[in-house]
Amino acid sequence: MKPTKKQHLTDATRAIHAGESKPGVSGPVTAPIVRSSTFTFADTAEMKRWAEGRSSAYIYTRYGNPTLAIAEAKLAALEHGEAAVVTASGMAAISSALLAALERMARRPPESLIAMPAPPQDVMRGAAVLRAVLPPLNDRVQALRGDLAQLARLGDEIAQGQKTAKARAAALEARRADLDALLAPTRAARKELTR
Repeated sequence: MKPTKKQHLTDATRAIHAGESKPGVSGPVTAPIVRSSTFTFADTAEMKRWAEGRSSAYIYTRYGNPTLAIAEAKLAALEHGEAAVVTASGMAAISSALLAALERMARRPPESLIAMPAPPQDVMRGAAVLRAVLPPLNDRVQALRGDLAQLARLGDEIAQGQKTAKARAAALEARRADLDALLAPTRAARKELTR
């Protein structure tokens, strides 16, 4: 059930009815759960249409089944989206999202891309994936690696400069304390003279 712009369904209604066709006489009130992994074609003509991409018939649950289609329609309706995809695992969802993003980037590379996993070996693996999947970004990946190395060196130089500045400030403070100690008798004498 695809809501029209005029319908204002609550989330509860969408969760129950979205994606399901209205039952006929003697039909189930809720959609049945399809537990089959494989499906049959009506005839060889249907199989040919499916092979040519002109049929959306179900053939194998990994590619889709009626229960999954209803769940996807419900999620899309609840999120007010065009469509949704359910996967068998979180890793499958992450891989699908990443591969879709990489495919788009391969067609239209971004100006820049920052990917920063925590451990250095993950950074190297990520750079290898980007180089393999996105050849146009290879030069940018190399340049970014150089920029990151230069940034790390600059950070080390700044840290060393801060240590040096702190040491110099401590030395100046010690000299000021020595000067204050030397000038204390003179200041005391000046106060006596001005009274």
